[in-house]
Formats: sequence, C-alpha cells, structure tokens
Amino acid sequence: MCFDAAMRPEAASMIRCSPATTSCAAETVESVSPDSKEPAAAAVISISLAASSKNSEAPPRRNSSSVPPAVDSSYADRVLTWFVGGAILAVWYVFRDPRFDLRLLALGALIPDLIDIPFGRVTPAHSLLAAVAALTAVVVGTYGRKPSRRRWLALPIGMLLHLVLDGVVGSTTVFWWPFAGTDLEGRGVPSLDRGWWNVPLEIAGVAMLVWVWRRGGLSDPAARTHLRRTGQIVISTSKPQGPPPTC
Repeated sequence: MCFDAAMRPEAASMIRCSPATTSCAAETVESVSPDSKEPAAAAVISISLAASSKNSEAPPRRNSSSVPPAVDSSYADRVLTWFVGGAILAVWYVFRDPRFDLRLLALGALIPDLIDIPFGRVTPAHSLLAAVAALTAVVVGTYGRKPSRRRWLALPIGMLLHLVLDGVVGSTTVFWWPFAGTDLEGRGVPSLDRGWWNVPLEIAGVAMLVWVWRRGGLSDPAARTHLRRTGQIVISTSKPQGPPPTC
C-alpha cells in the first residue's frame, strides 16, 4: 500500500505503482480541496491493492537448471546381452577355465549400469578404481579360501570387462577417476548416450549367447541344471556334432 498520509489542503502527494515494474513514483495532484482527501486516499489504496494482487497471482519462475533431465527408458537404452555375451566369450578365450562362475561374471558385467542408469548420469561405478576396489575386497574377504576366491573373482572381472565393452577406457576423466579429475557432472551413462546404436550391439550379444548355448551343450537339461547350480558350463572347442546320417 503506497500513499502519502500527510496530505496538504492545496495538494496531495500520491504514489502511483506500476504493476509491470513493481516500482512506485511520486505524483502530485494539484487543486485538491480538503473535502476530497478521503476519496483521493481511497483511489491511491485501490491502485496499490490492484498492483499487489497482480504480483501475487503471477506464477513463480522456475529455474530450469535445477530440474534434472528425464531419463529415457526406451528399449534402445537398455543393454543386456552385449555385456553378458561379451564377458562370457572374453573369459572363455582368455582363461579357458570351466570353473568360472558365469552367474557372478554376468552380474559384474552389469553392475556399473545397474548403479548409474537410475541416476541418469555416470558415477565412479564406471571407473577403474571401482573395479579394483571390488577385486581387493574379494581377495581380502576370501583369504585362505581358494575355491571361494576363484568363484568370486568373476565379479570384479565382469566389472572390468564392462568398462572395455562400454568404451569407457576411451574417457580419461571417467576411467581414471579420481586421478584425472573428480568432476563427473553432466557426463551421461554410455548406454544411455548411444541410444539406438545399442540395437546392433544387442543383436551381437544375442549371437554370442547363441554360440555359447550351442558350444556349451545347454540344449541338454542336465547342462542347464548344472549351470543354474554352479554357474559353470563346459564350452566345447569343436563344432557340435549333428545326428548320424541314416541309410
């Protein structure tokens, strides 16, 4: 409410408020008689109330920078078979050890995305330090228990293979966090940033898993049961034999 309460008989000092700028300017109204003091004051009050009501009705401005971007949840942003199939195939070619627990290997190959995708941005879970920390925890936690260590080592190995299959090794800041810098703000998850390029990767992953299925003899129910219980399969180096020819 803006008005000058001390009105002189010969002139009234009025404060006119602009609703657009919310600024007030003094304006003198000449030739106001003493009898017109109350109407003049009422006019000033009504102008002030109108300006205040307009300002209160205006919606508050939103700071667009404080609103996090929405995470696209389309199928193209979900990579599963590429990491699982790639990790299994890589371990088989490098180690050729049928005692590997492929269940933990597949879990480790998915852990970085399982952690980062809900946030919609990359975190230290995609760094080399996270995989090394998991490896250290397995080595320390399984001290003196070699069978358990052999099984649980598949988890950090899967995390390391995820970084390779995800192309994170090419990002110095993310891969070498925190040694190459600690600022990961604004960096997206590679699986989300690729968008529809994930589709050919998923097709390649399906092809690798089909190869593992055939070479591991998983069409046999006994082999599938053994995989569920132990996480192990024996991948044959020779092509599967077809049925013998009939005469």
